[in-house]
Amino acid sequence: VSTVTFTFSDAPVGFTLADTTAVGGTLSGLTPTADPKVFTATFTATDGFTGPGSVAVTAGSYTDAAGNPGTSGSDTVPIDTVAPNVVVDIVDPSLNSTDTVSTVTFTFSDAPVGFTLADTTAVGGTLSGLTPTADPKVFTATFTATDGFTGPGSVAVTAGSYTDAAGNPGTSGSDTVPIDTVAPSVIVDIVDPSLNSIDKVSTVTFTFSDAPVGFTLADTTAVGGTLSGLTPTADPKVFTATFTATDGFTGTGSVSVANASYTNAAGSPGGGGSDTVPIDTVAPSVVVDIVDTTLNSTDKVSTVTFTFSDAPVGFTLADTTAVGGTLS
Repeated sequence: VSTVTFTFSDAPVGFTLADTTAVGGTLSGLTPTADPKVFTATFTATDGFTGPGSVAVTAGSYTDAAGNPGTSGSDTVPIDTVAPNVVVDIVDPSLNSTDTVSTVTFTFSDAPVGFTLADTTAVGGTLSGLTPTADPKVFTATFTATDGFTGPGSVAVTAGSYTDAAGNPGTSGSDTVPIDTVAPSVIVDIVDPSLNSIDKVSTVTFTFSDAPVGFTLADTTAVGGTLSGLTPTADPKVFTATFTATDGFTGTGSVSVANASYTNAAGSPGGGGSDTVPIDTVAPSVVVDIVDTTLNSTDKVSTVTFTFSDAPVGFTLADTTAVGGTLS
């Protein structure tokens, strides 16, 4: 809005708003002043108009007191009532625990005035390094995702926080990016509590915090046995496989998943995991010794020793057979 003054050389006769033409706005409130040669009116620019506005008085539309028709007169004013806008672009399509940083571009419809980091809001990360480019309508900054954040991140410019050169307050703008900076994990479970020469096979379950991408047997290591038959289950976060203990192995067996050998859907590399199981697939043996070298009618009793390779479980007389005598 602006006041417009009409200053005549002589007091006009018959001067009304109908004698004027306005471009880029409307004229209203034509009012004579204390000076009969001066009138005022109000010019209101049209919303969304950009360009030279003007107010003109039509030639011959008024006279002086002697009846002489008056000449024309006009004035112009630059008008820009278009609110500037901004397009925010987080360049990377997604962020994860390996790639936590993206450039952000701010592209304005007009070169902004007073645009700073304080005019922005970041969710799921922090914004830094706001820098103008060679193009005065384009700025860049760096968005760094917060460790441990999962969800939609965003960068937004607050409405009215900047203006264009004409002083029009700018509109808001924003962009979003999927973020998952939580490294996936896995729990390995060798189901059987122990393995031996009779029961040397166990199911192994792999339970992931997120559905894994690229998980294969090549990502696992088995000690004291072999792993086979890796199979996904109905739950995309759970896989099973079969661990078979090696014949003749005694000790601690294990199955482990290598660190960073798989990722989640966001591309974050996964942590490792492992489980152990006691294994003894060596069959125990026994040495039997009838201590006396011979027996006869005078000496017909001898001690017998049973020496096992491992402490036996469940060994009784029922497990022995005697020929030529009885055992007790």
